[in-house]
Amino acid sequence: MVGCKKTIAFFVCLYFAATAISQDTIKLHSKPRWDSTFDTNLYVGFHVDPTNKMEVATAAKQVFNADSNFRNNLQTQYGNGFVTAWMRWIIHNPSANAEEVLLLYNRASFLSVYAYDQKGIRLIKNNYHFFTDQTKNQRRGFQFTVPAVSTVTMYGRMYNPYRNFSPGYPIIIRTDEYQKVSENILFSQRYFVFVDILFLAIIFFIAIHTLAQYFFNNKRKEFLLYAFYTVCVFTYFLLKFEENNYVDILFSFFPVIHKYGNNPFSYLMFFAYYRFVRSFINFKEVAVWFYKLILVTEKVLLTAIIADIVLALSNLAPVKFMMFNIIRSYLVLMAFVGIYLLVRSKKALSLFIAVGSGCLVLGGLISMVLSWTMDGPYIGRFDPIVYLQFGMVLELVCFTLGLSYKTSLIEKEKIETQRQLIGQLEENRKLQDELTNKLESRVQEQTSHILIQQQEIEKEKEQQLMLGFQKKLTEMELKLLKSQLNPHFYFNTLNNLYGLSMIAPKKAPGAILKLSDIMEYVIYDCKSEKVPLAKELKFITSYIDLERLRYEEEAAIQLTIGGDCNGHLISPLLLIQFIENAFKHGMEDSKPASFLSINIQVEKGWLFYHSLNSIKNHQRFHAGVGLENVRKRLDILYNGQHELAINRATDTYEVNLKLHLQ
Repeated sequence: MVGCKKTIAFFVCLYFAATAISQDTIKLHSKPRWDSTFDTNLYVGFHVDPTNKMEVATAAKQVFNADSNFRNNLQTQYGNGFVTAWMRWIIHNPSANAEEVLLLYNRASFLSVYAYDQKGIRLIKNNYHFFTDQTKNQRRGFQFTVPAVSTVTMYGRMYNPYRNFSPGYPIIIRTDEYQKVSENILFSQRYFVFVDILFLAIIFFIAIHTLAQYFFNNKRKEFLLYAFYTVCVFTYFLLKFEENNYVDILFSFFPVIHKYGNNPFSYLMFFAYYRFVRSFINFKEVAVWFYKLILVTEKVLLTAIIADIVLALSNLAPVKFMMFNIIRSYLVLMAFVGIYLLVRSKKALSLFIAVGSGCLVLGGLISMVLSWTMDGPYIGRFDPIVYLQFGMVLELVCFTLGLSYKTSLIEKEKIETQRQLIGQLEENRKLQDELTNKLESRVQEQTSHILIQQQEIEKEKEQQLMLGFQKKLTEMELKLLKSQLNPHFYFNTLNNLYGLSMIAPKKAPGAILKLSDIMEYVIYDCKSEKVPLAKELKFITSYIDLERLRYEEEAAIQLTIGGDCNGHLISPLLLIQFIENAFKHGMEDSKPASFLSINIQVEKGWLFYHSLNSIKNHQRFHAGVGLENVRKRLDILYNGQHELAINRATDTYEVNLKLHLQ
């Protein structure tokens, strides 16, 4: 608080000193104290060094002229060129007591100060620093002693005075008197100082709160950009308060920053504003053309920061001021258009930005108009900037509420999304349970099916083994059949051939050939699983022809074969068992009533066998092992591809066989 009190006195001292008349020498009157700041009149002489090479010893020999309008005259003579200004203060103490004097120069000025007294010329202070840890009074001035009845001459070298010189400085005052004046002025300004401090505290709190929200709660971009905007606002108004002598933070520790003025910070502040607003609201939905204009405005503001610094370094203050007014007018127009578009959109989030921006624009316009109509300094009354501050506070309140509202919407949306996700998860769980049950059922079905298939495979393997076994058994039976093919048939046939050779020698060779064919077929051809049907039928024909030799001519033995048998195969000796049984049980003793009729037809891949024979008188006919073997062979070799029917009457025996040929 004491530091703030001291700094307020600077502005007041400047005001009164600037109204004084330039003189040659300041005389420290022998009073108990200086009663007012009127005793701190400006006593200074000037000399300009356009070469910028003059040393202090040479400058001390030059002519110094008092000039109460030095800055304007300097600009008139040298324009914006870079020159060096030498200043001289002559301080005379006619009293018999030494005086402690505090010499204060403008806090924005950079210069080197030399003292010339009985000890000669020596450097007292050079306050050019980018960063310094000195207090404001240490950086902007120094205290020295003027001995009794003596004169001290002070020289100041100021490079580029166009940027460093401030009218009304230096202020020369007793140290204790300066303290009293500062306290009186600060007391009269206490309420205004409190308002400014409160405003800064509000901005600082909003910035810290927003950063905390970003780092600890919401990692959303708009929170970070809003914090950046509030920090820019805080820095901008901190500089403004320093200009009003309330605080001296940057002036004391970063004095170079003020050489470029507030304009770059104001451009940066509005850049942060548009960057935040663009992230908070999707202007593409409001107006695409205005969204593109905002992007252009952001680039213009960044360019203006660089241009403002370049113009400041080039001593082009009029151009700099004109650029600032143009951009300020453009931003006001942008604000009105943006507010209109946001209000027209009728969206809650847009209204937060529209109302907040409207408060800032209104406060800024009031502040600007009052600054044009009110003369400074504003000692004992509010600075018009207070309206801009008030509008800024309302804007930040609206923006903060808007962020909170948007956060609540997002949280509600998250809750709704979570609820939907929970419902979806529950539905998925039910579906998963249903699928699990179906899968288990399916697995059980598949397992049962696999087991059934495995059992069927096992059965099929057993059947295959059984079929293989039966096939081998059939083959063995077939071999046995061939070996047992009615041996007495061969015996009787040989006897018949013997008798035939005695009675009809001419028929004997043919009979012998038939017997040879039968034996060749049985011994050689029947080794195969299948034989041509033609050979099987030829074998049957030869067999019946030989059997006819045993019976009288009146015995009725009839064989009929029809159809095309070419290309068909049949299991060998399959039909001979039926024929043998017919001769054995029906034709053993030839009688006139005995008969045997055999009809074999081949049609469309099927063989139709029919035999009808008489039965011997009073014979009880029983199906023998031979017929049973035939049945087994048919089941194994022609399973599902044959039909066998045997009918026995009192005196006849009938066999019907339907067989699918290969």
